[in-house]
Amino acid sequence: MTTHALLFEAESIQAYITDSGRLTDAVGASARVDQLCGDLLDSGEKAPAQAQDLLSVVLEVAGVSVDGDMLSFSRRGGGAFIALFKQECARDRVQALWSAALTEVAPGLRFGLATASASNTLEAAEAGMKRLRALRNQPSAVLPEAGPLTRRSPRTGRAAVSRITKGGSEEWVDAQTAIHSGHVQRIQTHDALTCHFSQVLKDWPRNLETDFPFLDNVHREIAMVHADGNGLGVALQALSNHCKKDPNTYIEAYAGFSRAVTKATRAAAAIATSEVLEPATHKGINGYVPARPLVLGGDDLTILLRPDVAVPFTEAFLQAFEKETEKELGPLRKKFAFLPERLSAAAGIAIVSASHPFDRARRSRCKPSCWTRLPHQA
Repeated sequence: MTTHALLFEAESIQAYITDSGRLTDAVGASARVDQLCGDLLDSGEKAPAQAQDLLSVVLEVAGVSVDGDMLSFSRRGGGAFIALFKQECARDRVQALWSAALTEVAPGLRFGLATASASNTLEAAEAGMKRLRALRNQPSAVLPEAGPLTRRSPRTGRAAVSRITKGGSEEWVDAQTAIHSGHVQRIQTHDALTCHFSQVLKDWPRNLETDFPFLDNVHREIAMVHADGNGLGVALQALSNHCKKDPNTYIEAYAGFSRAVTKATRAAAAIATSEVLEPATHKGINGYVPARPLVLGGDDLTILLRPDVAVPFTEAFLQAFEKETEKELGPLRKKFAFLPERLSAAAGIAIVSASHPFDRARRSRCKPSCWTRLPHQA
């Protein structure tokens, strides 16, 4: 039976989130990205009520059920998915609705969206991934285009679409920033993203000027931490080689591996939060957590931290990541013994002034004076 694949991948997520240089906009953008694709859930598991994602809404409107036999996923989460349909018309409905929804919900987000059909799930997925790679060299235009007579946003340089009030003054903003600024007002201090870090800590800062717990007015630095796993490419290649011999195991193998890595990353973030951020918050200044997560998906973590907790948190996360991947991969290795026993991770920390634009902090890894890379220490 022919399988019809739909593949989606958000591109340059960190750049998209930190685009305007403001924490409030970054919080709004990260919440949007976190709620795009949802998760690969275990059988019988239900997503939390606050974690309603855009893809689930699109599937419901399109009349496609994951619980039925029309659709399955080999990857879902971290701003990407690989959806495998039995009916081409169902896939095409979802593709059209997904494209329209992204334009409305996440303007300015660069992404790849590809389709493919083949005689089995593995061939359909691999053909779709080949098309996604080709699309990366053909970036689409960002609308609206700013002509010579167009008012531009002074912060981003893109075409201004509305005027909003920020810090008591009015400012012209582009469509992307306007969406994020409006969305952050509806985000609670404890949202779907922060829930993965802690169920105890409720007050996560959203604004550097009003609620971030700096140590004092002199030391107003912020640490940006980015961590990701090592060796995923080798593991995925091993999975691919196995599935080429036995295509019927493709969904079980890839979905199981993706689910295991996601669970391990979230568990590691929760452990690091419990060990480092909870004590720092309880001894803190104004009750707010000295951190704000921006990305937690797949094997990726991006978080803003007060510098005094940045290194302890990162070390705790790296150590927990290795232990948790060993725990989560254990059951999967009983059937796919070629998978690694565990994965390690590495992280970079950039410490900059709180007034420093976050997008520049993200790129400052090329400057050794402000960027430290921490490999996992066994």
